[in-house]
Amino acid sequence: PTFRTGVNPSAAVNQRIENAVSKGFDALYEEHLADYKALFDRVTLKINEDTDDIIPCDKLIREYKENGSRSIANRLETLYFQFGRYMLISSSRAGSLPANLQGVWNESNCPPWCCDYHINVNLQMNYWGAYNTNLSETVPPLVDFLDSMRPSGRKSAEAYYGIKSDEEHPENGWCAHTQSTPFGWTAPGWNFYWGWSTAAVAWLMQNIYEYFEFTGDKEYFAEHIYPIMRESVRFYTQWLIYDDKQKRLVSSPTYSPEHGPVTIGNTYEQSLIEQLYNDFITASEALGTDEELRNIVKDQVV
Repeated sequence: PTFRTGVNPSAAVNQRIENAVSKGFDALYEEHLADYKALFDRVTLKINEDTDDIIPCDKLIREYKENGSRSIANRLETLYFQFGRYMLISSSRAGSLPANLQGVWNESNCPPWCCDYHINVNLQMNYWGAYNTNLSETVPPLVDFLDSMRPSGRKSAEAYYGIKSDEEHPENGWCAHTQSTPFGWTAPGWNFYWGWSTAAVAWLMQNIYEYFEFTGDKEYFAEHIYPIMRESVRFYTQWLIYDDKQKRLVSSPTYSPEHGPVTIGNTYEQSLIEQLYNDFITASEALGTDEELRNIVKDQVV
């Protein structure tokens, strides 16, 4: 992945700081407000019917726990809704990495779970509110990140599944598992039991496919998102096996994150792969492409 450029970032970081200092606090603050409010002010949620008096957060939380007041609950839940939008706006912007476990607020050199990307639910959850709270501009960093994972994901597909990309088929399938990093980690974790999560990528494909559903931006989708989905689909079409007992194609072995045990064709993986297949059918038909692969998918999804 291109994150490893060999370039020392200190000069660029120092220059950015100097540029900010030279603007002065007032100008920098106004620039920040204009940028931030353009996204944040798109959505207003008001579910409380009383006054608009400002109540400190510590009091809201205390009253929420102790008194169970509906008025207080409405206020706190409204604040929490907007807090989620604030976090995504602040940690997933164009030209940056996507939001990770602790976002831009990590304060440790040894944070929990390394402040990485857990893709067995956490990264997906970070973006569940992107579209339905009108923040689609926060999604391209996730798209770029997933695209950057594909080269190392092909190596993992070959090493663990025997699915090889070569000169004749350069994008023959990629995969990732429970966790990842900015440097292209796609192998399972160091413990198979929790590290194996074959459907993690299928789940992430929902996040980026919905960009097309919500925005209708066919040009961006075709250029940046669809190729990632298509290669993911190619992987699963070669990985699924027929199970005589269940009389269907299954993913195996499968492990549902934090639910266990290892089994054959569990609901977690089967449902995510089926959703990806259906989304791919819709997308490829909308773009008028990949009829051969689409027919394979249709045969498998039945």
